[in-house]
Amino acid sequence: MRDTMKRVAELLTVCTVCHRVRDAGDSWRFLDEYLRERGRVEITHGLCPECQASHYPARAPDKKTA
Repeated sequence: MRDTMKRVAELLTVCTVCHRVRDAGDSWRFLDEYLRERGRVEITHGLCPECQASHYPARAPDKKTA
């Protein structure tokens, strides 16, 4: 039971639309801001191959040559 309660306490609620997270004070904050303050983590942005192909097809690498 203790392991289950610890796991529940570690869950992070993320909005499925804007990707903000709910903090312990019930405020909704940007994920990078939350992580920077809580985990001393800096976030860098990237673009995964699937999103690049979907949103920027002209800039996506040719799958035949990759």
